Amino acid sequence: MKRYAEFYQRGVMTGNVIPACGSDSIVYLDARQSDYNQRSYAAKVAKQRGFIGYRIMAYPILPERAISQVILLAA
Repeated sequence: MKRYAEFYQRGVMTGNVIPACGSDSIVYLDARQSDYNQRSYAAKVAKQRGFIGYRIMAYPILPERAISQVILLAA
């Protein structure tokens, strides 16, 4: 099963947490690594790209399923 991290940002109009869009809004993860390492890598990339949170997703199961809740980074 393949995994990726979906990144989140604050909406401009409402300030709500919303999924980001564009080519930088996801990063593919190495599913051979532990959940801890996947989350650490996702948090590091989210911070580098200026996002406020992430969620680990799995595919090719349709619909894609969330492996984790939305995890917000510390400010």
